[in-house]
Amino acid sequence: MTLESSDAKFPCPTSQEPLTLRNYQQQEVYECIHCWLHWLTGAQLARLLQQRGELETFVAKAERALTSNTRRACPQCRPVLLQSTKIDDVTLDYCLRCGGTLFD
Repeated sequence: MTLESSDAKFPCPTSQEPLTLRNYQQQEVYECIHCWLHWLTGAQLARLLQQRGELETFVAKAERALTSNTRRACPQCRPVLLQSTKIDDVTLDYCLRCGGTLFD
């Protein structure tokens, strides 16, 4: 991973520190350097899943598997709370408004 830039408009929902935009395997990913949380915007996630041919499958699984509100606000849609979901044994937080996804 190489450091690309810092974008203070996306605060980490856990540490409240600005997320840093990094380039990882030719994909842009926001990362908190304090708690190592990763955030993909809806557009970033869609590009990644389209490259793998998995976009429709992911969205369908995410929306079916939503379990509850988390206590974390979406970095983009604050104060909208993220929804917890479990897909193929992986728990993640998903924003219904913007499609962003949080990976711990």
